[in-house]
Amino acid sequence: MIKPIKILRAKAICLLLFVLFTTPSVAQIKWPAGRLLPSFPTPAPVQDLITLRTSGRSASAELYLFASLKGVVNRTTPRIFSYEGNASGEGPTTWLESLDLKWTEPADKWDLITKYRKEISGLIVYDTAQIHTVNLATVLAKSQGALIVAPSLVAKLTAAPYNLPILLDLRGNSIVNSRFINRFMITIGQSWTIAY
Repeated sequence: MIKPIKILRAKAICLLLFVLFTTPSVAQIKWPAGRLLPSFPTPAPVQDLITLRTSGRSASAELYLFASLKGVVNRTTPRIFSYEGNASGEGPTTWLESLDLKWTEPADKWDLITKYRKEISGLIVYDTAQIHTVNLATVLAKSQGALIVAPSLVAKLTAAPYNLPILLDLRGNSIVNSRFINRFMITIGQSWTIAY
């Protein structure tokens, strides 16, 4: 028999996640009535260009981390552009050149976390043993202005010079399992039209 407190806890978490997921973002895409396509914030004239590896020991951890950094920083004004490689042969600066944007490449992409530290509220740690927690961490990070991080990068990001606090740690959380995530996503899918 499931204890009433566990049921209440699960319902509270579902409600919290629902609210966080359905809260609209400010200053992102604007879709005025009568327009065929939305408008986006004007990018900064000089972009920070970073190249991310798509293979290697910590490639996926860094891809997730820096994708969330881009989400936080670019929310109001796009300032970070990343290149993850392209099978069709486009180079890292093709899109920047086509948009007449200038760019700088930091000597170390990790310097961007220091540069934009004031815009980052903290970390949400996902569980590599439960890879679906990446999706949950992403949804939560959006509303918190947080970065999603693999356990392997936590020590680096909580220490100097970053000193980022852990806002939520999803590792080993028994409530966060595939069945819970599936129910949450189904609930969100059914409620999406009601929320807007």
